[in-house]
Amino acid sequence: MPFTLRDIVLGGVLPFLASGLVFFFLQNNQFGRRRAACYAVGVGFVLGYFLLGLGPLVPTQHWHWLPHLLVLAGLFGPLLDREQSHWIDRALLCGIHCVFLAFLLVPAWPTLDEVRVRHWLYLGAGAWAWMMLMLPLARIQLGPLFALLLGATLVSAGVVAAASGSLRFMQLVTLAATGLFGCGATMLIFHKKASIDLGIPLIATVLCGLLYVARVNSFSEVPLYSYWLPAVAPLALWLTTFKPLAKMDPRGVGCLRLAVVLIPLGIAVYSALAAMPTEEW
Repeated sequence: MPFTLRDIVLGGVLPFLASGLVFFFLQNNQFGRRRAACYAVGVGFVLGYFLLGLGPLVPTQHWHWLPHLLVLAGLFGPLLDREQSHWIDRALLCGIHCVFLAFLLVPAWPTLDEVRVRHWLYLGAGAWAWMMLMLPLARIQLGPLFALLLGATLVSAGVVAAASGSLRFMQLVTLAATGLFGCGATMLIFHKKASIDLGIPLIATVLCGLLYVARVNSFSEVPLYSYWLPAVAPLALWLTTFKPLAKMDPRGVGCLRLAVVLIPLGIAVYSALAAMPTEEW
């Protein structure tokens, strides 16, 4: 059994409950309503990270910077409110964050000296593009389904990370997933429809950052597309926002949204697990 009951409670149940409570209380507060998802996901991740002792407070390895980058994303996330900022400001803020993301998460290994700049560009530009595409999508995809699909996206990324050889990286990704599940469950229980757009920088930090970290630290046979599909899958939701698909029956649109996200996620997970040696199953 890869995870103990302690891991499940401290890394799953408690972050889920904490995120759900934070989301609920902020949704009922005029000041915190727009920031609810941002703070809920951040609280769930940081709580689980330190309860499980997944890394030191002072980083000693490149991936130890992840919680610090998440806190940074939580601080500037509320500044991305479309009603209070211009799109150029949002692009610049996301760009600055992605510069820090790339600089801190790309390892300082001598073996990467010749390609480090390329890694910085790939990770930084990829994370920035993901944020800029997901921010407007999150503003029109209201309700629990969007949050739950993003949570499923992070879970699939966690499975890919585990297949790459690190259960620790899987735990890190799924911490953010429990936060999104907490937000989605709260919306389901209390029949609320809320935007989680200001939480997109946190989700991008974990999703893009951990997929890169899992790939660069892996000696497995997991194919490259298994790392790309979890990041690309939620972007396919854009297809459901255009005619004629957007004019379909609500149930039909809901099923279509499930399909365009879960099918590529399933391919990523299956390909990653299939690449694992048989004795590791």
